[in-house]
Amino acid sequence: MRIASYITSAVNSFFKLCEELKEESDPIRKRRILTSYLSSCDLEELDVAFFYLSGKKEKGILREEELISFAREFSGKPNWLIESSIQEVGDCAEALALLTENSSQKKTKSATSTLLSIRKIAETIRSNGPVLSKRADSEKPEQIQEILFSFWSSAVVSEKIFLHRILLGKQILKIQDSILLFAIADCFDLEIAILFEKTKTSGVPWKSFSFLKTLSEWFSDRDEPIRLSETEIRNRIDPSFHVEWNKVEAEDFPEENSLNGHSYFLIPENGVTVQVVLNAFGAAVWTKENYVYQKEISETLEELFSSMGSTEFAGLELPELPIVLLGRLIEKDFKNTFVFYDILKYKGENLLNQTNSHRIEILNSLFRKKSPRVGIVHRVEVPASDSVGRSLDINSFRKDILGENSEAFVFDPQDFRFYSIRAARKSVKAVLLYGRKAMSEEGFSFWELSFGLRKDREDSSLITIARISVGSEDSLFAELDLFFKENTIEKKGPIRGVPTFWRTELLFRSRVVSKRHKIGFFLEDVSLGKRIGVEEEIDSVDILLKM
Repeated sequence: MRIASYITSAVNSFFKLCEELKEESDPIRKRRILTSYLSSCDLEELDVAFFYLSGKKEKGILREEELISFAREFSGKPNWLIESSIQEVGDCAEALALLTENSSQKKTKSATSTLLSIRKIAETIRSNGPVLSKRADSEKPEQIQEILFSFWSSAVVSEKIFLHRILLGKQILKIQDSILLFAIADCFDLEIAILFEKTKTSGVPWKSFSFLKTLSEWFSDRDEPIRLSETEIRNRIDPSFHVEWNKVEAEDFPEENSLNGHSYFLIPENGVTVQVVLNAFGAAVWTKENYVYQKEISETLEELFSSMGSTEFAGLELPELPIVLLGRLIEKDFKNTFVFYDILKYKGENLLNQTNSHRIEILNSLFRKKSPRVGIVHRVEVPASDSVGRSLDINSFRKDILGENSEAFVFDPQDFRFYSIRAARKSVKAVLLYGRKAMSEEGFSFWELSFGLRKDREDSSLITIARISVGSEDSLFAELDLFFKENTIEKKGPIRGVPTFWRTELLFRSRVVSKRHKIGFFLEDVSLGKRIGVEEEIDSVDILLKM
């Protein structure tokens, strides 16, 4: 997979990097910004940059009140102004950086210091004063004052913020491990699956000042870690990464079409869709949201290799490699099972434009031994026509075949696409009650939303009936950002007391009885439908129960 069609404009300053990452919530753009910096910065900066980017911090050098005292003397600002500025900004390091800036700096100065030079200033201050825990409150070494005043006279705000955070022992930044590792893989042309496995299982404290050394030890077959240029990164393909999910998702089967002459299989309920990438490294298993570590499914992977005629777990010795398989990972009786239904790559060749019949032939040929943990889905053939010439349409399929299953895949042997038939959706008119903006472990921003209905026809009080997550890739994400910004008090954590005028249709497959839920049920496969006007009446729980 290529990193992207472009990389953001060059970011060669660590301080500019921190500014941009702080304001950016989209994980893909964060990765691009990080990759731009890592590919262009001084090689000597990398280890220190990894240390700070991973959220690590050092022991404080100055107390907050000491730094404020120095800033007051330098700027000549009164106490009340400094205190109110810190309160307004909400961060002492940033507030003091702004207070020590003069008008000429605002117009003419650009960042000139480096990450290492400012860190050296911090260490000089540390060596010129008594240990923080043993220093008297009134003791302010003159050497520290001289160093700070000289620095404040020439540095820009972003540089000052960085030094202040080091002096106060504050965290500089915290980038999610997955985003940081993706940027490292891009920059050094490494397989991301190998990096995930190494950082998970090696026991090496990789988030330290010795990461370049760690890379050299992990990849000892290379002379030294060599960085790619931005052009090389743009054209790079990671062989351990899955095929883009939007290229392999099934399209809705046309309502007007007949299923005659097609084949179908019911999607197993208890599982998750995965792509399994097989190459010289071994296996990389991906869901739509996560990487699945080998340790979690080691026995199932061993069965997979065995069923393909290989006894090698750490690296397949097969001429067909690389291979990408699409299927379901199902857990049953505390055991994981692979059930495959498509092959996306074979011998490194992209098969997405090959016919379904050709792909299934290749898939069947791969598995030479039967295994209780590895299988291929059974496809049911629908005759081109029956004895009386009837055709099987979607409504009949849903009623007579799909039943309680939520989804089936349908394919035409001579076509290359899969189609999906799902249970018909129902809808209710609901209102937004709650929102929480957060970030997943993988570094993806999302809104967690709760929607409610009226209790009944007579009681207008609202009851929560569904929760939905809207990710940063969704077209509604920006609209929700703006809604909460304009209509609620912005804060971290849950936002309650939301004005009840953001109304929408909620689409769902079925209502499932549940003792774990306060209202006695939950809605299955909920998604947002079309927005409705504030003047439209929302539905009640009574109406929902009658569906």
